[in-house]
Amino acid sequence: MAQITITNLTTLDVPITELYDKVPAGVGKTLVVQRFQADFTRMPNLMAAINASKVSIAIVYTADELASGLLIPSAVGPGAVAPVAPAVVDAAPIVMRAPLPIGVPAVPDDIALFAAGALPYKFRVLDAHVKVSAAVALSTLVLRDEALGAGNVLASMSGAATGRSDMTDNLTALATPGPLKGLFVNRSDGGVVGEVIVLIRKET
Repeated sequence: MAQITITNLTTLDVPITELYDKVPAGVGKTLVVQRFQADFTRMPNLMAAINASKVSIAIVYTADELASGLLIPSAVGPGAVAPVAPAVVDAAPIVMRAPLPIGVPAVPDDIALFAAGALPYKFRVLDAHVKVSAAVALSTLVLRDEALGAGNVLASMSGAATGRSDMTDNLTALATPGPLKGLFVNRSDGGVVGEVIVLIRKET
């Protein structure tokens, strides 16, 4: 069965009726369950929570599920969603999105895409940008693999002006699962509002 990690994007409990459980209150809190692929399409409450930006999900399939070819259209081989070696030229991209809700102005904070210790797989950040709807002068948004400004920098962006701000890094960066490893947008000022888009590819 596939493993699904459901991450809370709010400060409240998020009930998931189909799982007879809830995602604990707090941004970055997670609920991890095991389910068959077919079960995901029969979870309207979970899908509604995703569409309402209350939670995000990450699904890790078993080797048998990936190799079966049943998860994807027949025109696409199972290798298209599998991790690749760093030197491989072609690989399927994955797009992540995280809303940046209003925080405490002038106070740094983290927005968690994956909580500490919950990074599901190794991946390379190919690109990232932020769409800023409320800017703060001189503010920055840094994508990191650990909370509270620790760990590795995966992408850096500006929150100083409204509109789109692209990452300023010259090289791509790897994120590798570990006890403290997650995926966080470290916001230098909680007054910056918008959404972050991250383009990644899974690697071995």
